[in-house]
Amino acid sequence: MQNDNTKRVLKSIYFFGSIQVLQVIFSIVKIKLVSVLVGPSGLGDFTLFNNFLITIVFILGLGLYNGAVRYIAIENELGRVHEVKKIFSIVNIITLITSVLAGVILFYFAENVSQYLFNSPNRVLEVRILASILFIAALGNRNTMVLQGLGMYRQLGYTAVLSSAFTAVAVTVIYYYLRNEGVSFAIVASSFVTYIVGFLFIRKINFKVNNFAISPDLFVKGRELVGLSLIVMFGSLFGNLITNIINVYLLKNGSAEQLGFYNAALTISVQYVGLVFYSISMEFYPRLASINNDDEKMHSMINEQARVVLLILFPILFFMQIFAPFLVSILFTNEFNVIVSFIQISTIAVVFQALAYIISNVPLAKADKTVTLIFNSVIPGLVSLISSILGYHMMGLKGMALGLILVNIFHF
Repeated sequence: MQNDNTKRVLKSIYFFGSIQVLQVIFSIVKIKLVSVLVGPSGLGDFTLFNNFLITIVFILGLGLYNGAVRYIAIENELGRVHEVKKIFSIVNIITLITSVLAGVILFYFAENVSQYLFNSPNRVLEVRILASILFIAALGNRNTMVLQGLGMYRQLGYTAVLSSAFTAVAVTVIYYYLRNEGVSFAIVASSFVTYIVGFLFIRKINFKVNNFAISPDLFVKGRELVGLSLIVMFGSLFGNLITNIINVYLLKNGSAEQLGFYNAALTISVQYVGLVFYSISMEFYPRLASINNDDEKMHSMINEQARVVLLILFPILFFMQIFAPFLVSILFTNEFNVIVSFIQISTIAVVFQALAYIISNVPLAKADKTVTLIFNSVIPGLVSLISSILGYHMMGLKGMALGLILVNIFHF
């Protein structure tokens, strides 16, 4: 039995790892070209806009993504297709209503948002462009949610690869012609590509994408789903708020270049172990949720996942310690050599990050709202904010890397 579980974990990591490798290749090409076309400041602007859009989309969905994946996985395990489609309808209705409201509000307060993000009212048009595609960005997440909850991992993988490939092409073309003025248009293109690719795969599994039907029992199921999802939304929103505060702090107390360096380093730190974390988030979580009432099976699954993940991670971390300078020279221009030490230090944090990430799926799979909120969001977020600011104040980017180790130890 243990061998079967190990094979399943390895097979999952191999499949999603292959998907992630392809995504990384496309991302490498995109980052390399973009860094040449717009430099560190352009990457900094893209990061601010992208994180802001992610935060808004979380609000739009009321945190439905993880909550809906959980319920879809459970109902799918029981073979109740009707209940799965009911959840799909709930997500559609909420996405439609919240997207329209949020788009209007964001359009009206675009000048305030521009001032907050860039210390300038001159980015109003770009903010309003983002406001116009909130619905599409939210629907892109909804498509991924359905495929993940149903356990259609192959289709989910193809969606991720195709989205990354087409996004890399679109973003590069936009930056080539518009340079730093193309930030918002690049994000719009990414959102449309993600939605269209997911839409095509959703159609293949006979889900009616325009299913906005309202039935009496829909509200009953909706209250149950939204109850957990609101906690997930607050936790996700809190995490993204912390990220935005750190980004704005760097922009105001450092520079756009420092922000670009920081996010470039984080991108590499996450992506070189992305094959492991991507597998955990895509396959492990819905599988864990589907057996949430059987503690013995959950314990076995968690331990096996942790054992295999650590065995895979250590060679990768060792490789990164040695070849970080070489990778930075390939991915970026010479300006980015300052992030080498950040990447090398962050490899220590990854060990604790992996273990924390596996364990953090347990309260979510069991719908334990209190533990999910406090230990998965509030504590790690506050520690991240304090350690990042103090670390940058004392030692610059290297201090932020040391803070990353502290955050993941606390989370674990």
